[in-house]
Amino acid sequence: MSNHLKTILSCLILFGGCFSGTVSGVSAAAKGSGIKYDLVVDQQAAAESGTGVFRTVQAALDAVPSPNPAPVIIYIKNGRYLEHLEIKQDNIVLVGESRDGTVIEAPERRATCVITGNNFRAENITFLNPFGQEERYQAISATGDRSVYYNCAIIGAQDTLYLRRGRYYFADCLIAGDVDFIYGEAQAVFDRCEILSVAPDGGYLTAASTAAGKPGFLFLNCRITAEPGVRKHSVYLGRPWRDDAQVTFINCRMGEHIRPQGWHNWGKPEREATARYEEYQSTDLDGRPLDLSSRVTWSRVLTAWEAAGRNAWAYLKGADGWDPAGQKVYYEVLEEMAQALVINGGQPYVTADLDLPVATTSGAKITWFSSNPALVSAGGKVERPAAGSGSRRVTLTALISQAERGVARQFELIVLPAAPTGKDDPDYLACWDAAAVLEETFSALPLAALTDDLTLPAEGFNGTAISWHSENPAVSATGVVLRPPYRAGDATGGLTARISKGQAVLDKTFPVTVLKQEYNLFYDDFKTGLQNWEFAPETSAGTAGTETGGNRGPKAELKAGDGQVSVLTRRFDIEPGRIIRNGFKLYLSKFGDLQYTITNQSDQVIFKIRFEPDGSISVFDGPDNLNDPLFPWPLYSPGQWLELTVTIDCRPETVAGGTVKYDLSLSAADGYHGPYQLIEQYTGVTGNEVALAGDQTVGAVAFHLFPEGEALCYLDDYYLEDLTAIKGK
Repeated sequence: MSNHLKTILSCLILFGGCFSGTVSGVSAAAKGSGIKYDLVVDQQAAAESGTGVFRTVQAALDAVPSPNPAPVIIYIKNGRYLEHLEIKQDNIVLVGESRDGTVIEAPERRATCVITGNNFRAENITFLNPFGQEERYQAISATGDRSVYYNCAIIGAQDTLYLRRGRYYFADCLIAGDVDFIYGEAQAVFDRCEILSVAPDGGYLTAASTAAGKPGFLFLNCRITAEPGVRKHSVYLGRPWRDDAQVTFINCRMGEHIRPQGWHNWGKPEREATARYEEYQSTDLDGRPLDLSSRVTWSRVLTAWEAAGRNAWAYLKGADGWDPAGQKVYYEVLEEMAQALVINGGQPYVTADLDLPVATTSGAKITWFSSNPALVSAGGKVERPAAGSGSRRVTLTALISQAERGVARQFELIVLPAAPTGKDDPDYLACWDAAAVLEETFSALPLAALTDDLTLPAEGFNGTAISWHSENPAVSATGVVLRPPYRAGDATGGLTARISKGQAVLDKTFPVTVLKQEYNLFYDDFKTGLQNWEFAPETSAGTAGTETGGNRGPKAELKAGDGQVSVLTRRFDIEPGRIIRNGFKLYLSKFGDLQYTITNQSDQVIFKIRFEPDGSISVFDGPDNLNDPLFPWPLYSPGQWLELTVTIDCRPETVAGGTVKYDLSLSAADGYHGPYQLIEQYTGVTGNEVALAGDQTVGAVAFHLFPEGEALCYLDDYYLEDLTAIKGK
């Protein structure tokens, strides 16, 4: 059991005495509250037949007839209730005396609370299942429709909250678990909730199995947190249990335990085309915007217009107009607002003075606030800056109020500068606006030191066409800016966009310096993930999965078992006569026989290092020579990170007679991915017994994992450098 669960149990408030209200038949009232309760649960009371007071929650539930057409409110005094609840009737309302004091805990290995009735409501209650960490037992398993949870704690580990089907609204709740702990096919909105991860090794928040075309899980204004000890970057926002899983996070604050890539495909790449994963305005726990550039490519960052349509009313209204948040009118206004602000085909560019609405057709009042008051007048008018000035980004906040209630919504706009006076030709104005959009787009790129290839747009804003040319041919080629090879110098020059529409033509020039490629020959892998790596077809089933993550690029997770060998290969064409340095970081989750090899074009081994099952290391250097073992004592153990760097000298004077010269260093770390401490270093010239046939071109780098074993290869820290170019040899 985690420390968090232990803390909750140790803080249970077990009050004595009877319910403080009066009991008459089956009606009671909380003292001073004026709230009427139909039934009362009090562990300290002497249960008397016909009084409406019970010592267990299930006994009170059993007293409710079925069918039950009207709400029955059951008040539960503080206490630790060791029982399993089955709620089959409709219209049941459970109200606890306090959330941390009223705890319903599973005493045995099965779900704490199973709810099949409709119109269920729970307030101020903790639902706890302490068995989820050993096996999958839910705190709540629900199939009823139109359920509401307010100020509740739902605590478990794996599979904490199972929403099989129906519609659910959670407000101000705590939901805790480790793996897939919010899951199911239902439509559910989590409003102002805390979603707490409790497993040190991480896991997954959601496992939605949404039906095609249906909304799934929506998290609004939530805090995504973790217990102390949960590893940084160890928790995914979700993975698709079924093909059409749908999960959205809007205005949520997320801790460092969330992985930069966000989502996982559950080892089923085909679900990347059907899963619907979205977020909008995600921040860290202090409210600073998150860098979402490492999110998986098959998830989406919503626009303000799209986010306005993801709300509790849209998700839960169904055919019967269910409105648990009581804000139907405000959501309708938001949708109306979103439509009013969809300009330029939904793009955020303002190309004309814009009169903002101050009222809606439903009679709501709209008050506007701006991050740039100079651009927005008190009357709600957005005015373009003068020609010659740059674009202006502005955040508009609309406070929509009616009948002393209100809701706020933010909209992000980019206001383009006005055209010069006297330029009123529509085609020219379109070219002018397209040039402003290009300038805004390129302002986010480090054009003074471009470190990536860049594909230039061929179509501009508002129906314009774009052609490109440069004073330095090395800067541009057929609309793509290519980085020079590492042997060449940096490319500097003006990059000019010729924007045209009809008879109007406008040139816009951007100064650019394109840096030459790094010496790291794995550069393409950092950009494209693992698409340049090859998994042997006969061992693909032994591959647990691949993803883009870590600091810069991909990682590969290998598993071997049942007689299979897991192989991961990257092929190169590095000419002979060079000095090559290669390195990687590795995590062995359990003992296995892992081999790492560098071969030539003839598939002969130039260098091979083998991590033995006993924790020692052996090295091949040449086709026949096995330095066995290089380090005969245990150097590593399961659960330990390793960092290896090998430098191989393939110059003619070194490889003559089959000799291969290498330097090898090995570092280890006990923590997560560092810091590393050097544990061994070796320099040797060996392998002169048999000459290597064929050339000495480096042909491939490969990992071979033999049964039984598991390895996590972090290729974001994997590099292959050409030291010959660096040293000028």
